[in-house]
Amino acid sequence: MQHTFAQDPFVGGYLQLSKVAGTTNQFQLNIHLYISLHNTTNQADLASGILTKDLRAKVYRKRDNVDVTAQIDASGVIDFTGGSSTSIDLSYPNNCNIGSLASKDLVLGKNITLDFTQLSDPDGYYVIVERCCRSSQLTNIANPSSTSLLLYLFFTNGISQTPEFQKAQGSFYCLNQSSFVNLPVINSGGIEYDFEPLYKGLSSPSSPLVLPQLASPKEIPWMSGYSTRSPIASSIPIVLSNTGTVQFLPSKEGLYAMKIMATQKLGGRIISQAQVEYDVLVKDCKEVERPRIYIEGSTNTAHVNTITLCQKSYRVLETQANPNATYQWYYNGSPLPNATTNKLRINDDVTGDYRVEINDPNATCKPRETSLLTRVIGDGGVGLSLTPSLGTTICEDKSPGTITPSISGATSADFSFDWTLDGFTLTSNRDTEYARTGVYRLVITQKNSPFCTFDASLNIAVNPLPQVDAQNVSNKTYICEGDVVTLKAEVNTGTTWLWQKDGVNLSTDQTINITQSGNYQLQATSDKGCKKNAPEVAITVSPKPTVTFAPIPSFCEAKNLATDLSIYVTPVSSNAGVFTGKGMTGSVFDPSKAGSGVWPIVYEYTSADGCKNSATSNAIVDRVPRVQLGEDITIFRGQQVQIPVVGSQGSDYSFTWSPTTGLLNPTDFSPIAAPISHQEYTLEVVANTSRCKASDKINVFVYPKIDIPNSFTPNGDRMNDTWELDGIDEYPNIEVKIYNRWGNEIFYSKGYNQPFDGIQEGQRIPTGTYYYVIKPNVNLPALTGYVTVVK
Repeated sequence: MQHTFAQDPFVGGYLQLSKVAGTTNQFQLNIHLYISLHNTTNQADLASGILTKDLRAKVYRKRDNVDVTAQIDASGVIDFTGGSSTSIDLSYPNNCNIGSLASKDLVLGKNITLDFTQLSDPDGYYVIVERCCRSSQLTNIANPSSTSLLLYLFFTNGISQTPEFQKAQGSFYCLNQSSFVNLPVINSGGIEYDFEPLYKGLSSPSSPLVLPQLASPKEIPWMSGYSTRSPIASSIPIVLSNTGTVQFLPSKEGLYAMKIMATQKLGGRIISQAQVEYDVLVKDCKEVERPRIYIEGSTNTAHVNTITLCQKSYRVLETQANPNATYQWYYNGSPLPNATTNKLRINDDVTGDYRVEINDPNATCKPRETSLLTRVIGDGGVGLSLTPSLGTTICEDKSPGTITPSISGATSADFSFDWTLDGFTLTSNRDTEYARTGVYRLVITQKNSPFCTFDASLNIAVNPLPQVDAQNVSNKTYICEGDVVTLKAEVNTGTTWLWQKDGVNLSTDQTINITQSGNYQLQATSDKGCKKNAPEVAITVSPKPTVTFAPIPSFCEAKNLATDLSIYVTPVSSNAGVFTGKGMTGSVFDPSKAGSGVWPIVYEYTSADGCKNSATSNAIVDRVPRVQLGEDITIFRGQQVQIPVVGSQGSDYSFTWSPTTGLLNPTDFSPIAAPISHQEYTLEVVANTSRCKASDKINVFVYPKIDIPNSFTPNGDRMNDTWELDGIDEYPNIEVKIYNRWGNEIFYSKGYNQPFDGIQEGQRIPTGTYYYVIKPNVNLPALTGYVTVVK
């Protein structure tokens, strides 16, 4: 929905195109709009952006008026965005009675692409912008508030910039005084100037955004006596010079619209054209009023001839403000140094005569004027001092303080109070709070004549608190004994810091490691002495539980010795306590799974607050000693035999024989036995570390000794005629065999009831040596040897 503008926002403008430096085909298209601010509607529309909303341009080919905007912008229209404005405020004496002439030169721009390989028509192209409506105060055209402002710009390929006009003049022209309108082009040479018709356009107050082509533009209807080349009522012919200056002699008051075309040529060929429309104001100002001097801020701005100034007081003299003017104040006829604005502060020690001179180069009627004199006389004064409750330098956390004035020589009720901070109004109370850095100034003014003003000021510094953060690097607030929480001070540059624990100073290190419970706080101090505490960090350090693990008895490597180790630890808990180590299943240690060796078993206990502690005890698993005594032994009484032993021995083991009866050396690992009767011996081997045991038994059977003669004389003399074997009575099944030298058995007897008499098959055996084999019983070894038969 389009906005309906006020009747007369626009009082001129022009279009300008310039190539962007360093580019091939990038151009900046600017539109200058001269906007009248003579009514509040225009001011509001300008402030809200309505006047420039949907401000668009189109580009046409001049030869046939074909719209080529889509070749520049795919949308088919150029939207102006962004902008700046410059005041063109007109200063004038009061007796001219011309109302507000303030206006703005609003500049909006758009970066566009001009591809001259595509835009190559030799007749060129033109840009058109239309906006409704012209000023309703125009004198020289009919129905001005219904005619739109139509801006036109022509260019050809190869141009780098089009004409740019001098900034519009913020002035008016006096009736019957020779005048000049200066709008020369400032950026190009080879310019020709001419008046251009004003076109009516297609826009209206209700449709202000039409974009027409110029195939057949309609010229506005001129009022009687006016035309394109005579747009102003003048007593002399209007002349437009070749420098862009319009000379005329105004003969009638009014507001006159005119348009000037600036044509740029190259080699006789027109390469660009720009049109500027401008409204000229003519007024009959008669006698120009002299500048007035009055008290700053007074509602009565009539010239003041005499001003009373109290001692220790001051006044500010003021004259009319004119942005185009320069000022010079005079004291007792001499110029005051640096007194070159429309205001002048005077103190009680420089009473005397003052005047001001104003020079306005744009005031064509009377550019230099001097005011009447204003005499300043002295009077009695009072003393004014300010007392800040917290001093002039404080930290922001101590604010606000209060500034209290003290007035000597008068009472507070006689004055009005005006507090400012760095020039901005604070309060009209007697006292004021202060919470910000700056200059606090109090101006007190007498409520009654002579209305003297006194001031005093204080420079207050309210210093900010330092930035401070106690960063918990460990991201923990609850730890167990032995763990650490690391806190790091994060502060801004130039700040010192201090760590406290439970309110007691702790450390100035940037990083601290915490191992104890407490409330830790970081305090930062700025270079101005301001302090700020970071939020407290509460750290809880829980003690480790006390865990004991009694020594574990040694184990033998056996499957049936699995043991629950819970009986050796405190505290005991199936949930909070965990055993780890080789051979462990839960709380049970199985030495057969662990194997022989020394195995550290760890018991870790977790308390209710999550803290852990552990104890370790070694589980010693020893191999079962080996011992083997072999087969039972049989000996003859009176014989000795070494008991054979195979098994574990050495310094890691001890061994014991029992009984020791018949053992010649019972402390030896393999002793010699000589029992006189049958004996069963047991050897027990004990591992010295684990006390693991092993034992074996062996029987030593003892039989009577058999006496075997080595000869006998079977000669019939009844002496030693037979081979008698003594001691065989306990061998009823004894077997005796005798062999000749050829290995032939010559005698065999079982029981040996009949001793061998040397007879074989009825014949005496020959004298000689014979081999015998005697087997007492199945448990004893055979006895062998030789017996000699002697005749």
